[in-house]
Amino acid sequence: MMKKIVQIACIGCLLSTLIMGASAVSVTASPDSIQKGETVTVSLSDIPDGAPFSLRIDATFAVSPGSEFAFRAEDFVMPISLKDSTVSASTENAQEILLEVKPSDGKMIRMIDDEKYSVTLNKNIGAGTYDHLILGGTAGEKSTEIRTSMSLTGEKQGPKDSAITFRVAGITDGIVTVTALVDGHKELAKEITIGQGIVPTPTTSRPSNPSGPSGPGNPGARTTPTPLPEKYSTDGVVHVLGEDAPGISVLTTQTPTVPEEWQAVTGTYLLNPQEKTFSQIVTLTFRLPQKVAADPDAYTLFLAEYADEEWTALPSSIDGDEISATIRNGGTYALMTFARAEVPSATVAAAAHGQADTSEEPLTTTVTPAPTQSPTGILAAIGAIVGTLYIAGTRKRL
Repeated sequence: MMKKIVQIACIGCLLSTLIMGASAVSVTASPDSIQKGETVTVSLSDIPDGAPFSLRIDATFAVSPGSEFAFRAEDFVMPISLKDSTVSASTENAQEILLEVKPSDGKMIRMIDDEKYSVTLNKNIGAGTYDHLILGGTAGEKSTEIRTSMSLTGEKQGPKDSAITFRVAGITDGIVTVTALVDGHKELAKEITIGQGIVPTPTTSRPSNPSGPSGPGNPGARTTPTPLPEKYSTDGVVHVLGEDAPGISVLTTQTPTVPEEWQAVTGTYLLNPQEKTFSQIVTLTFRLPQKVAADPDAYTLFLAEYADEEWTALPSSIDGDEISATIRNGGTYALMTFARAEVPSATVAAAAHGQADTSEEPLTTTVTPAPTQSPTGILAAIGAIVGTLYIAGTRKRL
């Protein structure tokens, strides 16, 4: 009887150890609201080294048409490093984009693009404090609201428990949304109000012309259809168009294993919430890389979805330098072609769209996802250990 009690106690200790070792990844952000100049804290818990990690900071705020704007994340404390990483930025409703990264003890990097409204910087992100990350530009001539996005993506290195902090500057009223992905899974989507939130900028309306065509009585009057909402990835490569677009986040993620006869032309993008079924059809569009767009007929291009651990080709159409497909749900998508040696590989980091004030060369990265132990595997291991101990005890009694 005593031996049986000892065995049960040992099993209990073993179970406790395994459960403690299987603690869940957690990413949280606080507070719920701030004033200009106050600090946002993103707390990271139990994130293992080597895990793919992505932090995205979106800001929405009112502007005057044609004015200059700048969202600033100052005193940006980064306690972890991101290996094989990229910094991506994009704006909506702007005429140009400016990205400026200033490490406390390093050379400032400044990138400007007045055509694509998006820039990508391929640079390892080291742990430390950054004086600022600035995303700015000039608002469109008719723009009264700006949306900016900055993302840091790479392989996490450093303490498993830490906190990323930064002070919000440059805007007095608006909304900041912080999103974090670990190993391709969204662990955080936090909306933080700045000041009074979104405050519309007053505009002067033009007086109507009573002699001009107006009203339902004029058979020649035309109504302009309301454009469908759009949402872009931070690097500007991907955008979605449809009624459900405002609720979608387009994030970069690691590329699962591709069939031998296929080759990924771009990186892989996650449409979050990945389990969401759209109320109406959404159009997913990828911008073709410059080399491919110059001669698209030389390739067999198609968009593909990754679900249930396999890739499926989607009916796709090419228009100019873009390729599109209709989709009905969130998930993981990429631009593919049939394998050929001269296709620009998606594992090669693309040079920045704009001109960067830096002498550093773009990095070349090939990332292989690290195997992870699922809860099902842990439970199976526990069951095997318990069964072995039980059989051993039974044999002794026999």
